[in-house]
Formats: sequence, C-alpha cells, structure tokens
Amino acid sequence: MLVLYLFLRNVWATVIISGSIPVSVIATFNLMPVSILRYLLIDRISQLVQTGIAMVESYYQCGRAAKSRY
Repeated sequence: MLVLYLFLRNVWATVIISGSIPVSVIATFNLMPVSILRYLLIDRISQLVQTGIAMVESYYQCGRAAKSRY
C-alpha cells in the first residue's frame, strides 16, 4: 500500500486500488471451481487490475500536467 501511495501520491486512488486487488483475488478463487479455464480467468483478472492501475495513474498524470500549465 505504501508503494502505491508513493507512486500515485493520492490517498483515494491508493485506497481504491488497494481494495480492488483483494476483491479480484477473492473473486478469482471463488470462481475457479466453477470455471473450466482457470488460468485464463486468473489472467483476465490480473489484466483488469493492471489496466485499472494504469488508468488511474494516467488520469492523475494528466491532471498534474494540466495544473502545471496554469
């Protein structure tokens, strides 16, 4: 959590991402017995988490860039 905060420098983004990671892991392991393609499910969940982190980081970088122009 500290690494995320140092990277994002925003408490709310850190809380959201820190909450989404355990939720996605729990959902993955709860759905694994039902799913035939277990490894594909884990891969898709990890891609969603990675995309979410990239989107939040990009959003805040664009916001900082906009603030620095004015």
